[in-house]
Amino acid sequence: AKHFSYITYHDSLTSIWDNLIIDNTSNAILTNILNEIITMLNHSISVKDNNTGLLMRMTGIILSKITQRDVIKTNLDNIFSLVHSEYKNEKVNGDIDPSSIDFALRCGVAEAFGFGSRNNIDVVIDKVNSMFKSEVTVKPVTGFASFFMSAKAPELSDEIVSSLIAIIGSIAFHSTPETLRSRIKSNFTSHLDTYLDIEKGKKK
Repeated sequence: AKHFSYITYHDSLTSIWDNLIIDNTSNAILTNILNEIITMLNHSISVKDNNTGLLMRMTGIILSKITQRDVIKTNLDNIFSLVHSEYKNEKVNGDIDPSSIDFALRCGVAEAFGFGSRNNIDVVIDKVNSMFKSEVTVKPVTGFASFFMSAKAPELSDEIVSSLIAIIGSIAFHSTPETLRSRIKSNFTSHLDTYLDIEKGKKK
């Protein structure tokens, strides 16, 4: 028992799950399975157990086999919202404190997107691009306090940007070199530059 490794265990189960979910399974069946797993994923995140990463992978594998664009995008939204409660449907509630998530959970979300992109990379990339452009809404400040508020439009929090950058890395990991050259660079270079600017600003 002392030699047990969750990483090896989850890798093995991921491979088994990938082989069990055949490519020709109907979208209806896959969606039903996906709903059940997301329910388990929500519970896993809330109790902070060791199954979250595996469930994220399982979710991504199912998404990679689904062919309906709207189903894929809706569920990517749902997964992201599970860890960033201030985010929903490409809108961010700027009045809620940004969710501070740990490294393992951020990697789990990234893996869900990465696995999901294997057969649907254009759909996933399009969704991530839209998420980077999410509208940040805040309640207007009135009265005397409004004189001290910045006129600058609210921006995505560092927490959300960091998660999206991790997602880009996972998509790249699950992509071929040809895909990286033709899609990743053209779509995400500007986002990476923005992230690097943020990091540089923190160090000043």
